[in-house]
Amino acid sequence: MTHKEGNPVFHVDAGAGIYLISAHGQRIGNDLHVVMTGGEQPHVGAVAVGSQSVDEPDGVHVALITVPGHKEDIMVEKAARRLARQLGITVLVAAGMHWDEIDKKGIAQVLEYADHLTEKILLEVRGD
Repeated sequence: MTHKEGNPVFHVDAGAGIYLISAHGQRIGNDLHVVMTGGEQPHVGAVAVGSQSVDEPDGVHVALITVPGHKEDIMVEKAARRLARQLGITVLVAAGMHWDEIDKKGIAQVLEYADHLTEKILLEVRGD
């Protein structure tokens, strides 16, 4: 991780070809802010905040906001939950990815790459 204004920042990629996706993030105190983008028109489609909660079965509460008509909610919810649970911190994940005429196979590939991206984020933040 490099440092910007005293807070560590990172950039990681996953995927290949037209389905290459990226994440950049920054530590905010003990917490983490992540932005995931990809495709022909990066944008903000959904935001999730994952935080520790003794009231949840897996120990993490996730609050989710999705822009109407966007589908990134599955991606940000899964990433925020995993990062918050495994890092033990509050995590904000925003994502917006768009590919014209993407089919179900392409969507499945992007979701798989998003899982790989989340793993790379964990490795980067932990310093592994």
